[in-house]
Amino acid sequence: MTESIPPPATHGRGLLGRRRGVAFAALVVFFLFSACGKPPARMAYDSIDGATVAVQGAIRAFNVLYQNGQATEADRTTAKSIYTTFQQVALGATYVAEMATTKEEAAAAVRKVSDAAVGAVSSLDQLSTSVKARAPGGPR
Repeated sequence: MTESIPPPATHGRGLLGRRRGVAFAALVVFFLFSACGKPPARMAYDSIDGATVAVQGAIRAFNVLYQNGQATEADRTTAKSIYTTFQQVALGATYVAEMATTKEEAAAAVRKVSDAAVGAVSSLDQLSTSVKARAPGGPR
């Protein structure tokens, strides 16, 4: 009997893993360079939106676990806290981006949100992995 290779999520990379983290960073760089000729604020908004989409994907993935009864209410509270913290950073960076008059100011706002997004996605991924490990049969 040949052992099947488990899906990438079980190779220690989690739901959104390192590869997606690199893809997310590439997305931010893409937004920065594709925005040439755009006002700094517009460029920053586009990048902040990309970061927000990544975090929303991670929270949706966690929500599937919660809806399936695998995550506890305490896990849900932790996930909400992670997401709320990211939203606060994104809101603050959006304000900074709105006031940006140079590409450097806009880039600083994007870096702040990008770092917060990577942290939020990583934290949600770790939470999801621990929830799966507690489930009967372990990670899937």
